[in-house]
Amino acid sequence: TRFVLQKALGHGLRPIVVVNKADRPDARPHFVVDEVFDLLVQLNASDEALDFPVIYASAREGWAVEDLHDERK
Repeated sequence: TRFVLQKALGHGLRPIVVVNKADRPDARPHFVVDEVFDLLVQLNASDEALDFPVIYASAREGWAVEDLHDERK
């Protein structure tokens, strides 16, 4: 949530973004990442925090990858 993210940034923590349900046909993972970036900008996140790692995942299928083109295992 916005509140929790603001608190974490206030403590100097860097976010790690996990986009779940990336397996769905109607998934918009890049849109979600853009929205997270915009939220971080609104919260005045540092440049370091804006360079957050992203993990794309499907809890249902049991995989997580750093790039959507990677093998899903």
